[in-house]
Amino acid sequence: MLVSSNVTMQFGSKPLFENISVKFGGGNRYGLIGANGSGKSTFMKILGGDLEPTLGNVSLDPNERIGKLRQDQFAFEAFTVLDTVIMGHGELWEVKQERDRIYALAEDERRRWLQSGRPGSQIWRNGRLLGGSARRRTAARRRHSG
Repeated sequence: MLVSSNVTMQFGSKPLFENISVKFGGGNRYGLIGANGSGKSTFMKILGGDLEPTLGNVSLDPNERIGKLRQDQFAFEAFTVLDTVIMGHGELWEVKQERDRIYALAEDERRRWLQSGRPGSQIWRNGRLLGGSARRRTAARRRHSG
């Protein structure tokens, strides 16, 4: 359940709205109507946690999440569909970003290895198939890679 208790939003000395208390229960659909400039979007930003009210508070049951469908349809066009979907889950998005960073570092290391003058065909071979000098070079490279 999402609950707003005595939520007030004020800009300067003029309140946009005052003392709004409402409970939103699961499985229901709600509509918010009002005149232009009456604070509908501001109230929705407060409910979604994007804006702090001047007074009052908003609480959400710990086992629930708020899902928001934003009006800007082009905000994510620079991202893949998968990334856009994963962004909806903050912790998962952070994990994916860290994974992508690690993959990029690994790719940089692979490129450095290939450009170092070592035969590129060797790097994917099983160590048992290498000759003695190739094994020593591999061991030396491992020692210097970290």
